[in-house]
Amino acid sequence: LYWTAQTAANKGVIRRAGLNGRRVQTLKTVSVMPTGIAIDAAGGMVYWTNARGNILSMPVSGGKVTNVLRNLSSPGPIVLSNGVLYWGEATGSVRKMSVTAKPKMPVNLATGLGEPLAIVIAKGKVYWIERGGGGSGKLQRVNTNGQNIQQLKSFASGVPIGLTADSSENKLYWTKRTGKIQRSNFAGRFVKDIVTGLPNPSSIALGVATVSTPPGTEQTNTQGNQQANTQQTQQTTEPDNTQYDVNGDGAVNQADIDQVVQAVAFKSSDMKYDINGDGVVNAIDITAIVAAVNATDAAAPAVLITDIDVTLLDVTVLHEQIAVLLASGDRSIAAQRTLAYLQQLLTMARPDETVLLANYPNPFNPETWIPYHLAESTDVEVCIYDAQGTLVRVLTLGHQTAGYYTSRSRAAYWDGKNALGERVASGVYFYQLQTDAISLMRKMVILK
Repeated sequence: LYWTAQTAANKGVIRRAGLNGRRVQTLKTVSVMPTGIAIDAAGGMVYWTNARGNILSMPVSGGKVTNVLRNLSSPGPIVLSNGVLYWGEATGSVRKMSVTAKPKMPVNLATGLGEPLAIVIAKGKVYWIERGGGGSGKLQRVNTNGQNIQQLKSFASGVPIGLTADSSENKLYWTKRTGKIQRSNFAGRFVKDIVTGLPNPSSIALGVATVSTPPGTEQTNTQGNQQANTQQTQQTTEPDNTQYDVNGDGAVNQADIDQVVQAVAFKSSDMKYDINGDGVVNAIDITAIVAAVNATDAAAPAVLITDIDVTLLDVTVLHEQIAVLLASGDRSIAAQRTLAYLQQLLTMARPDETVLLANYPNPFNPETWIPYHLAESTDVEVCIYDAQGTLVRVLTLGHQTAGYYTSRSRAAYWDGKNALGERVASGVYFYQLQTDAISLMRKMVILK
């Protein structure tokens, strides 16, 4: 265990102990109180941020302190994953840097934010809680390459201050000063109170226990081996659920339903998702996998809960698949659950409001993607202007259904060229989203 402790007005220590709490050691006394700490177990290093704008490091057993980065804007929460440091800065940015980079140049993942309070990495995405004005806040995420920033949830008050992730179960957990620990899925949906009535919870971490064989229970005798062989024989005669275990994890459950739904939503031609064998991947296959889950899992919920990233779903495709299911005439319980599931996804895939988001990357050279949300179906175009207000390019996107247009495959794309096909000069540009009902504008920078 490694932690920091405050010893004076702005002074502190970095300490460690065994997981049993014994052999507490002070590794370093520091003149500036650390604001965040991260451990690189593989590299044998401790990293921390401080209020002076630095990221520092030292060996995990103590020793020489190295100033990794200087002159940052009040760095706070920090985490390390696969040899890369990720941290938030109070001026409103989330940044990253490889610990082996030479020279050490931080990269912006997201800017123009509120103050990041907590940060965590899970499944190739960076999640963070940020504090806004008037006691409000947000849960946001971005890919580790800086693409596809998404706001998952807003908090009008009671902003979380601690955040952790359970990648095995696709869940986020956070603490709130109001005395709660809550959780959601990785899309920020289905928020649930886990613990209430706590006195000022703050930081939070998650540990997954491993199950070991209790001493003295190993099957080392002949009788035990015979029992084991009998069990193996029984297992081989059980029904073959390979057809329904589409993700290959050895179980038929909600994860398989989600995978088939995604295959249908993205119009996959992979016949492993053709569960009913009719040569087409569609909503009928979702019903088949739901029926299989119901048959193998007595505890399967009547109302399905999904961890699908709804921001990637196409509302038009969902409407089509609902029509396919209704036209099938299937009135089974599995079909009813599938219909409710698709309708739930359809509702979730419609944003509450039309929003123009920050382009990525920014600054850029030579191309960029412009993400946005549409609350209703409409004609869409994006106009590009230079700093003098001269129209440079019009991206006519046509009629689009309500939904999230944030991924590279769906966001507006600009190749950095004007209407004549010429590369534009470096500088500040403005992009304007125009729909039938609204016009929104943001700034971007070309840097060559």
